Amino acid sequence: MLLKMVSRQQPMSLHGYLLRLVLVTLVPMLLLGGMLIGWLVQQQREAVENNMSDTAEALALIVDRELEATIDALRALTRTAALSTDDPAGFYERATLALTQHPSWTNIALVDPSGRQIVNTAVRLGVPLPDVPQRDALQRLIATRQPTVSDLVAATAAERPSITVMVPVQRDGNLRYVLSAAVDPQTWSNLLEGFETRSGLIAAIIDGRNSIAARSRDHAEYLGRPVPDWFLAARGTADTGNYRGATLDGVEIIGAFHRTQRADWTLVAATPTEAVLNPLNRTVVLALGLGLVLLGVSLASAAVFARRLAHPVRELAAHGGSLMEGRPIRYDGGVPVREIDDLHRVLAEASAALVGASESAAHAEARYRAIVDTAVDAIVVIDRIGTLHSFNRAAERIFGYAAEEVMGRNVSMLMPDPDRSAHDGYLKRYHRTGERRIIGIGREVTGQRKDGSVFPLELSVAEWKADGEVRFTGIVRDITARRTAAEALLTAKEAAEQAMERALTAADEARREKTRAEKAERAKTQFLAAASHDLRQPVQSLYFFAQVLGDKLHGHPGHELVASMGHSLDALKLLLDGLLDVSRLDAGAVEPSVTECAVGPLLDRLAAEYGPQAKGQGLRLRVVPTSLWARTDPMLLERILRNLIENALRYTERGGVVVGCRRGNGALRIEVADSGVGVPEELQQAVFEEFFQIGNQERDRAKGLGLGLAIVKRLAGLLGHTIALRSRPGEGSVFSVELPSVRPRAILRRSGPDRANDDGQGLVVVIDDEAIVLLSLRTLLEQWGYEVVAAVSAEEAVDVLHGLGRLPDLIIADYRLREGRTGVEAIRDIHGVCGVRIPAVVLTGDTAPERITEIRGAGFRLVHKPITPHILRELLKPAA
Repeated sequence: MLLKMVSRQQPMSLHGYLLRLVLVTLVPMLLLGGMLIGWLVQQQREAVENNMSDTAEALALIVDRELEATIDALRALTRTAALSTDDPAGFYERATLALTQHPSWTNIALVDPSGRQIVNTAVRLGVPLPDVPQRDALQRLIATRQPTVSDLVAATAAERPSITVMVPVQRDGNLRYVLSAAVDPQTWSNLLEGFETRSGLIAAIIDGRNSIAARSRDHAEYLGRPVPDWFLAARGTADTGNYRGATLDGVEIIGAFHRTQRADWTLVAATPTEAVLNPLNRTVVLALGLGLVLLGVSLASAAVFARRLAHPVRELAAHGGSLMEGRPIRYDGGVPVREIDDLHRVLAEASAALVGASESAAHAEARYRAIVDTAVDAIVVIDRIGTLHSFNRAAERIFGYAAEEVMGRNVSMLMPDPDRSAHDGYLKRYHRTGERRIIGIGREVTGQRKDGSVFPLELSVAEWKADGEVRFTGIVRDITARRTAAEALLTAKEAAEQAMERALTAADEARREKTRAEKAERAKTQFLAAASHDLRQPVQSLYFFAQVLGDKLHGHPGHELVASMGHSLDALKLLLDGLLDVSRLDAGAVEPSVTECAVGPLLDRLAAEYGPQAKGQGLRLRVVPTSLWARTDPMLLERILRNLIENALRYTERGGVVVGCRRGNGALRIEVADSGVGVPEELQQAVFEEFFQIGNQERDRAKGLGLGLAIVKRLAGLLGHTIALRSRPGEGSVFSVELPSVRPRAILRRSGPDRANDDGQGLVVVIDDEAIVLLSLRTLLEQWGYEVVAAVSAEEAVDVLHGLGRLPDLIIADYRLREGRTGVEAIRDIHGVCGVRIPAVVLTGDTAPERITEIRGAGFRLVHKPITPHILRELLKPAA
């Protein structure tokens, strides 16, 4: 039994100990040498990095000094008398002269704050000039009123690559002009090349767009190329630092970067890694190789001595095996190692006594097993430190261990945590204090089987002594069945209570989420309404002023510029409408008003509106007559069809567009078919995403903004309609919207023709609390020949009308007025004074659903800002 309690861990051989001794002796020395070599390598690398950091900082100072010199030269040029007197010709001569004094400058330009070039020495005076291309640098100068340096402008077919330095020209505290000088990037490359003081050094300038603006070597090859992604990650947002990586041509480098003060540039200095680190790396490899050779020789010597010592030790181990079999050890002498020979002799003398004692213990063990192994309950015996000395068959059955697996191990292996960790401490406390918790008392505890499962058990412990040693006998009974019944009842009760608690918690959380969602929805709708109004107001003024300016410059060379401005305003209005529509739809700010309506009149109206446009493009727009009715929101359906027709006309170069209806299975399908470019199958889902366009990489605004089909998809989803697309590249596309069909009814028609008189005179009342909008609208209407009553409130308008003694022909009012008043209230006040219902229009940039409902419910026409002069003429027809 005692032999079975010996640890099963395999001991280390004598050979292993000798090898370990060699390793313990040599390895620290090798580690120390390796640490010294590593320290030297690190010192070398730090020296290189510090050198590169100093070089990059020096380069940054030189570049800043050169930029400051250029800025000072431009500032001197701003004090030219020709600029003070606004004399472009005189400034052109002075700038041309200055250009000869600065060979690195390619041209000097005088620009107004809008970006329009007034003078450019690269072009003959009087030749029309385009706007400056460096818009980002110009905007920074306008915002800060400080000199600005642009990023590298890449070479085009007409211009060379350049870097522009801009300085402001102020007059009376206002920005009058912007003076700029285009500097040849070769200038900076020459500067960096002149700074190179060692072989292999590479210096470069990285501009704000992360492109190479100058390089000390191979300037032409690298100019304008983007820097590697690893450099951007290494630089991050720091102003200075070190990095390691590969150049664009694959050369490994180590270097540093430093940001300039006068420009959004980064100066980098680097040197090839091979030139500075490879010699040191070869030295490291050589030293490590010598150390490994020394270690190998030492291990081989240790192995030789170990073999000479191992033989007598193995003989002693063989004698120990004889003792385990009950046979005494025989001592023959002649062992070459004195210490091992003494041990051999002592063990031989003790083996005889041990064999006799073993025979007596075997008889006692047999009697003990006859009693314990027949017991029904598990019986285990441990010593004072918890080591198992007995484990009967009932214990094997309950715990799943064989006796051989547990003998000599701590009894805590039969316990789960935390009892396992606390058991030894309990024994120590008992021996120290005598406090009994289980011994002689008995209690219910938890046991752990071999398979890891735990179970309840009833434990009784008795204490006894033998040969002066304290022993504890434990009697264990498995009470799983009894405990399971009690726990099942308790578990059922707890489960019911937890289910009720989770249900109450979920209900409270649902109520809180609903409240947060409702608040977020209201805030989102209010933001969209305010943003729509505030963005449309200035655009509306630009429309009116552009029309007035265009009329006044008719026949003048500047008329084309005004026309271009009008096109830009149209594009801005289109983008603003599209973005706000998408935002409102995403925010759920649009609520459909579903009703039954006839489809035919809607299609006829769209055909009349888009027919001239199709004819102007050389296309044919045909609408198939129909008497079908559908259930939908007529306004939102019209928006869907408008976007589909505009999309078809935009992508059709020849042939035409056909709009028609099909009915089947209680549904109505409106189709818009074209003979355009078609859509590949893999892109037919992508065309409904925002800003996605086919064949328009240059973002030509004539081909739209890529928002029309995105709005169609959202509107259809809002109405519950289905949008489908069938298309083949080169053959055309068929977009369809499917909606519920209803029984047709009779259509009410007008009894007389529409009134239309664009050239007639009339009295128009205009109410707006913003002076610039009021002035622009009044100026435009008076230029068209209308008599205008312009007022900031209804009270002011009524006073003027009393003075005229006339009724107006039309009222145009902004929705939001002063003191919380609205345009709807102002129109009603004028109607009350006049005694008749005058035609009225409400202008607003507010697209909130409740605003639309309020204005239309009052019976007034609603027009969203900004409005074009063409739409304004249509509004004026009732006043003609």
